[in-house]
Amino acid sequence: MDVARNYDRICQWAEGTLLPDATGADVRAALLVIRMLREKLEHDGLRLASLARTQKVAWARIAQWQEFSGRRAAEWRHLQLSRAHTRPDGTMPRTQSERVRAGLRAPYSAR
Repeated sequence: MDVARNYDRICQWAEGTLLPDATGADVRAALLVIRMLREKLEHDGLRLASLARTQKVAWARIAQWQEFSGRRAAEWRHLQLSRAHTRPDGTMPRTQSERVRAGLRAPYSAR
């Protein structure tokens, strides 16, 4: 809770609503909090979007909830975030173009 209070105080100082009593270390700590929160929110967003997809929620609906411009934007963001995190088995998710290329290299089955 102290971290949140200090963060708010430093932001108020930056806006000019408080006297400049924050130290350089305070400002660096606040910037670190922002980075840590961003990383946590991105990771949580990835997990929740993945959960929604396992529950057959359409990308268009996920895009609405996350205020993206459309389903392609939501899919792209999910792919970006998932490429930043390895799967539990140590593999990385493939992009659509990687999946297409792999499909083109695969032998065609007889009809």
